[in-house]
Amino acid sequence: KKYLALVEGTAPASGKLVHYMSDDGSRGVYVQQMPGPGLKRAELHFTTLEHHNGYSLVEVKLITGRKHQIRAQLSAAGHPIVGDKKYGAQGKPGQNIALLAHSLRFKLATVAQEHTVQLPEPQTFFREFPV
Repeated sequence: KKYLALVEGTAPASGKLVHYMSDDGSRGVYVQQMPGPGLKRAELHFTTLEHHNGYSLVEVKLITGRKHQIRAQLSAAGHPIVGDKKYGAQGKPGQNIALLAHSLRFKLATVAQEHTVQLPEPQTFFREFPV
């Protein structure tokens, strides 16, 4: 899976984030730099597509798939997703989180060929954000 995320700040051109996560129920997940008891490894790769007015549009490729992984890891890296107040972003009450599923690659059990479904970037989705 690949996602588009609009994040606060000027993100690096690309990178790999590896953290160790724990789920604390309704309060969200916590990330740490080092492994420990009860923590699960979480990895994602990102590429910054553009910067504008103190924000960055990044494409995120999940390597693992943990609950709130993208939200928690980008925030831990100092770039919370726009509108994601739960993970430290600035935002208005009721504002959506600027995170969007963008591409899915899969293999069908009956065919050995890989398939990719990619959605066009919906211009209306990003209009509500302060960029």
